[in-house]
Amino acid sequence: MFPTPTAQSGHARLGAIAFGEPEGSTLAAQLEGETLLAPPLIDYDLASIASKKARAHPEPAAQIQAALDAASRLRIQRVPIPAVDLLRVARDTKLTV
Repeated sequence: MFPTPTAQSGHARLGAIAFGEPEGSTLAAQLEGETLLAPPLIDYDLASIASKKARAHPEPAAQIQAALDAASRLRIQRVPIPAVDLLRVARDTKLTV
């Protein structure tokens, strides 16, 4: 999956790829040919990123929508995660769920 996981790993990095952030092309190259695993909420997270970008920069709304559409076609396998496991990971890593 992603190199060197961090507190901001998956969703933020996928957002960087999907929405053309500076590090997005490097990350995309590292993930080329890979199928990613993510919880089903990835779609909501990507839509949230798109919404924030559209509010901050309303002019390129069509580009943001196209990027979100393209992100929905990334090779991401949605994997449900039991709530108990989410709690354990959040507690162990001090992340919010």
